[in-house]
Amino acid sequence: MAPAPVAVDNLLQPWAKARIQTIVKAKRLTSADLMQELGFGRNDTSLYRALAREHRIAPDLLSAIEKWLVVNAGL
Repeated sequence: MAPAPVAVDNLLQPWAKARIQTIVKAKRLTSADLMQELGFGRNDTSLYRALAREHRIAPDLLSAIEKWLVVNAGL
């Protein structure tokens, strides 16, 4: 069975939002820390807007999130 998509039409799926928030809490990351881990600028708030509301995310950020979720699968 294929894994569920992280996003549909560049909108994060509820399971992905919950998983990101769980990892952020476990690692005690700030929004700036998370964006830095994903390889983006610390002042970029696009992911946190997507987590809080129905904001679309850029394909490059989506790709980084997918990889980050795999790397942090054990948390």
